[in-house]
Amino acid sequence: MPGGRYRPLTRSDEQQIHHTVLDVLENIGMGDPIPMVKERAIERGCFMNEHGRLCFPKALVEDV
Repeated sequence: MPGGRYRPLTRSDEQQIHHTVLDVLENIGMGDPIPMVKERAIERGCFMNEHGRLCFPKALVEDV
């Protein structure tokens, strides 16, 4: 279904947000993941950083 014409963000704004989110997921990650999520994510290429946070590589997120 096509959306309306209202575009509060430019395409450049959308791309900047997208890249920032990928950077946060890869470098900051998610704290205190439940064991099942942690296990499945690591099996698929995620990793735990030195602070015990679950991090998601950019390439993995973009492939999903």
